[in-house]
Amino acid sequence: METSLKLRIFKLLKEDEEFRHAVIGVLGLEDLRAGIISLEKAVKKLVEGQARLNEAIAKLTEGQARLEAGYGRLEDAMIKLAERQTRLEDTVVKLAEGQARLEDGYRRLEDTVVKLVDGQARLEEAMAETRRDIVEIRRDLAITRSELGGLSSSVGAMSESMVRGALRRWLSEEGLTVDRLAPIKVRIEGREVEVDFHGRAVDREGRRISVYAEAKSTVRAREVKEFARITAEAERVWGKGVKLMVAFRIYEDAYQAAEEEGIRIVEA
Repeated sequence: METSLKLRIFKLLKEDEEFRHAVIGVLGLEDLRAGIISLEKAVKKLVEGQARLNEAIAKLTEGQARLEAGYGRLEDAMIKLAERQTRLEDTVVKLAEGQARLEDGYRRLEDTVVKLVDGQARLEEAMAETRRDIVEIRRDLAITRSELGGLSSSVGAMSESMVRGALRRWLSEEGLTVDRLAPIKVRIEGREVEVDFHGRAVDREGRRISVYAEAKSTVRAREVKEFARITAEAERVWGKGVKLMVAFRIYEDAYQAAEEEGIRIVEA
């Protein structure tokens, strides 16, 4: 058989399915043909199944990837949840500690309130006792004022008597004879001011002269100037005269002011 013919037959067997089957039939290979067809169908199904399997595997692979990603997110969420749980436990512990401190503070507050109530009761009792003491003190003060009033009158009378005696001695030494010494009132700037002693004196030549005198326990310059102002007004009514200040305690500036004002200071 020629080579070209062989090649044409092989080509037809390969490319022409009907020719191939005819040849198989001719050769008595129908059973083989049926088996091959079945095998081809099975292979085709196997290929199709393999494709579906590959597709399913691909989907499973994608699902596995998604599952792994979800599992990773789940792990992250569990870690965050565990961290939150830890923080929550710490918060609960702190709250419990704060509650304990609050309860302790409340107990101390209750103790303080009890002490305050007790102290208030003692204070009210002390205040009541103080009120009673004040009533007694006021009663004693009233008695003391009454006694001091009588004593003041007595001391005042004794002081006035001493001042009168001192004035009369000084006037006598100066050659003046005074009949009586009595207080007078002078109006200055709309108010009445009293001069402690005023009298009429007669000198050695028989001339009459007014005497103005003020008695002070202590004399400073300001008292001297005030007396000078008062006697200046009195002289307008009662006439010019001798101006005297009798005191138990005399400051140095009082002497200088008296010299400037023309007032004599007499030690009691």
